[in-house]
Amino acid sequence: GDVYKRQVHGDRFKSKIKPSTIEVLIALSQILVLIVQFSYKTYTGRVMYMFNPCHITIFMQIYLLLTKTSRLGAHIFVIQLAWAFGDFTGFLFPDYTGLVLPFEKQFFLIEHFVGAFIGPAALILSGRYYYPSFSQWKYRTYAYAPFSLYNRLILMPLGILTWVSLNFNLCPCTMDPFVPIFRKYYLVMADFYLFVPSIIFQWLLLSGLLAVAKRIHSNKKAKSQ
Repeated sequence: GDVYKRQVHGDRFKSKIKPSTIEVLIALSQILVLIVQFSYKTYTGRVMYMFNPCHITIFMQIYLLLTKTSRLGAHIFVIQLAWAFGDFTGFLFPDYTGLVLPFEKQFFLIEHFVGAFIGPAALILSGRYYYPSFSQWKYRTYAYAPFSLYNRLILMPLGILTWVSLNFNLCPCTMDPFVPIFRKYYLVMADFYLFVPSIIFQWLLLSGLLAVAKRIHSNKKAKSQ
């Protein structure tokens, strides 16, 4: 948490750190995936679905992977990790409604896998950004709040105006096991019950990747001795 504060308030950015070649390559692959998805949705008349959070998460990751470290980047880094949980649920409980073109389902899974795991892994293992301690709940709320607000203040009004159920804001996801439990209160409760698994997902992702980073560092150190 203290390291994150120093990063946000500027100590970390006296010398801005450039992205590595691997980060740039991953960002370029994400751009390619978005172009393919945009092409699919344009052809099928479903461009509005590009407003879904899974695509926005990829956009945030692309920005971070292609730019030097910054105060803005430090905030976006924390936020995109919370949003990556949405990509994870999309990968775990895929909804293929309207995906009728060749390989469209496969690209759906690829995009969600990249947003949930590859993008965060590249950013975490690069060591350019720090994540605040999980004991500081204000950062957990701060990271998750934009996701909830984006759904309720942007996607829901857009959905009502266009009759497009963006991120299930008009029609609940049939793959969600909590829908039969909460029924008509599903959207109200979703903002709360998704918060806990989002934190668990971030903790598992970070713990696993940091363990990998430590192992790599220790192996390099052992070889150099």
